[in-house]
Amino acid sequence: MSIGNAPSLLLRQLAGELCRLRNYAGLDQRALGKQIDLSQAMVSRAERAEKMLPLPKVLAWARACGAGEDVLKRLAELT
Repeated sequence: MSIGNAPSLLLRQLAGELCRLRNYAGLDQRALGKQIDLSQAMVSRAERAEKMLPLPKVLAWARACGAGEDVLKRLAELT
């Protein structure tokens, strides 16, 4: 996924998409985390491209934010 400690381009793109989805849905990190069984800290790490989430968690995140099928497909490709 990355070279050394630098996140890969795909991971940074995924992180940006996840952050935008959460913000667009009006959820804070803690509220989203509760919905998809992640800690606020893990949500934060995912949004900063420090942690790659497994595909089921990425899709759960997107669904919790009300994302459509086109967004789910795009996130699956990035993951």
